[in-house]
Amino acid sequence: GEFIQGATAAFEAVMSRFAKGSLEGFEHMMTERIRTGFADTLQEYENNELKFDYDVGPVDKAEVVAVRFLELEQGTLVVRVDVQFVSAQRFTLRDASGRSVGPEGDWTSKASVWRFQSPVASLHWVLFDIL
Repeated sequence: GEFIQGATAAFEAVMSRFAKGSLEGFEHMMTERIRTGFADTLQEYENNELKFDYDVGPVDKAEVVAVRFLELEQGTLVVRVDVQFVSAQRFTLRDASGRSVGPEGDWTSKASVWRFQSPVASLHWVLFDIL
């Protein structure tokens, strides 16, 4: 459906941008905590003079695995939708000279669950959590 198509497009766009070492332009799509987590990871690599080769293939499978309705402290009703994405990924850390730090990454199929949240009244989705 439309939700899965939008969630998949968000996953592919965010992961592709992260693989290039930035999330610029996608900050509005995630909560502060998620933005901070991505930024802290990128900063840690930079502080340790590490570069990463990270490639993400297209999503092979995306499916809704949970839906929850919650009332927040402020009385706002929200919906949280957990989507499991499966895609081929490859990751290798490199030092400043370009040498591999640890094993060279091979393409592997990886699954991750992203939790999207929106107020029920407005349906403005953001990435709320990565499980």
